[in-house]
Amino acid sequence: MEKTQTKLKQELQASLESLERINKMNMRLNQDQINAAKLEIEAAKVKLNEIDCRPVLGRQDVDAIDKAISEAFEEFDFEDPRGYDFQYSIDYDNTIYVDSMETNKVQDVMYEISSAILKLFKIEEHGENEE
Repeated sequence: MEKTQTKLKQELQASLESLERINKMNMRLNQDQINAAKLEIEAAKVKLNEIDCRPVLGRQDVDAIDKAISEAFEEFDFEDPRGYDFQYSIDYDNTIYVDSMETNKVQDVMYEISSAILKLFKIEEHGENEE
């Protein structure tokens, strides 16, 4: 009986050592897979940056856009009181004051800026990238 226990103990110990070796190999394999995935991710990021689809603008283009925006703002009449919605209140000493003020011409300002910028470019109705 003692021999059987000793033999069983040896078999269990051998099995345990074998499992530990397999576990170490799996850990190394998993780490290698993780490292390979990290390298693939970095390579994909580099390719994505190389393929960046945004158009390149020269300094002159940027300056022209900046000037168009500035001019659109300068030409817009922000002082026209019809461009605002006022909410009035009465103070405790019976004085009337503006409680809140909102512009109702946001769309107009956006249109003026957009128009000023679009005038700088030729716009293709059906570009190469459109389907």
